[in-house]
Amino acid sequence: MKLAWQKESHDFHQNPLPYFVLLVVLTIPLPHIFSSIASILWVVLALFLYKKRTPKWNPALVWPLLLYVGLALSYFWSIAPSNSLSALTKQLPLLLFPLVFFIHSQWTPEAETKIKNGLAYGYSVFAIFWLFKALVRYCFTGDQRVFFYHDLVTNDVNAIHVSLYVAVAFFILLEKQFRSYLEWVFMGLLGLVMVLLSSKNVIIIFLGLVVIRWIQRYRQRVTFRIKILVGVAAFGLLFLFSGKIIDRFRLEVVSNTGQETINRTIGDATNKVYNVTVSQAWNQTTFKANDFFPGTALRVYQIRIFFEMMREDGQWFTGYGANATDEKIRQKRIEHQLYEGYDVFNFHNQYIQFFAEIGIIGFIICIIMVFVNLKIAINRKDFIHFSFAILIISLFLTESFLARQRGVIYFTLMYCLFTSFSPKGKLKS
Repeated sequence: MKLAWQKESHDFHQNPLPYFVLLVVLTIPLPHIFSSIASILWVVLALFLYKKRTPKWNPALVWPLLLYVGLALSYFWSIAPSNSLSALTKQLPLLLFPLVFFIHSQWTPEAETKIKNGLAYGYSVFAIFWLFKALVRYCFTGDQRVFFYHDLVTNDVNAIHVSLYVAVAFFILLEKQFRSYLEWVFMGLLGLVMVLLSSKNVIIIFLGLVVIRWIQRYRQRVTFRIKILVGVAAFGLLFLFSGKIIDRFRLEVVSNTGQETINRTIGDATNKVYNVTVSQAWNQTTFKANDFFPGTALRVYQIRIFFEMMREDGQWFTGYGANATDEKIRQKRIEHQLYEGYDVFNFHNQYIQFFAEIGIIGFIICIIMVFVNLKIAINRKDFIHFSFAILIISLFLTESFLARQRGVIYFTLMYCLFTSFSPKGKLKS
């Protein structure tokens, strides 16, 4: 233990940047002030440690920079300049983080291992904390909802965002060639939290990636079928005994097949609430205050009003400006007579969000960026990076992930890290 501590102390004095990267990524689930301070410290330290030498050119880092330039320029035509100005502060990681990686372009396999392991262990500790907190709340309230979705991690931290953090941490441990008993426990806890967070999109992609990796790794082994059966049985039992998770999947099916138009979870016999189907979300002219949009229907509706806005205002090339679409969404909510609570929803689609804010150029840059990320992951044959890239492509379809401070810090930092790691970097036990 003493030798390990001495080694870490020596490594820290030799190169403190990986430790500050970990500080940033592990403060993301905490109140915003912590990740903001950590980000500032890391950027300042990186500039202080900069040695005058020619930076290694990394074209992948250009894309987040271009996104920030587009967001900054949109201030000059924004329909809500004050909103755009405040957004530029929140989006600063898109500018500063790539610049740091330009001037510190040498990230060794040792630094990669240190960062990945630290991230996995850190989020395992968070998983224990979230589960323990939920258990304490359950003992006091008897309410099973404390174990699920936003209730598990709070609405502010956001279950869907945490699903991504937890999934990446899980895959880091999955990729280790040799695992200690503690690391097996951490994997189990991360997998449990992943399912309890109940993000339908992330769960489906997560399970698909796990199956793909198991098939790649174990298909030649005698125990392969047993491991597949055990894994499927474990997740099957978890779903079977987790009614809240099943309900979230079931709602999407029954509301879109016409099997159940009344939402019995939100409404009651006196105050009925009706589920909106995907077809209605796309085609129906007006709605009622007691119409409820399940996840898929809401996202279809948001895409629909985006196209309506574009046809009416012709903002295809410039967009409305960074963080300037809230009022336009509110006007559409009034036009279609939705319940006023839907005023607070953005487009729930990062590709559409950029299109609406900075026009078609922003949309194209975003598309290029996520597929450059995927291409580099495939070329490096790094399954952790590949999992991150696939999860991001999918998550951007259902969330305006970069509209939140936590989202923009996590994505930009992980994107820059993965696209800057040495091609020979491999995770060590």
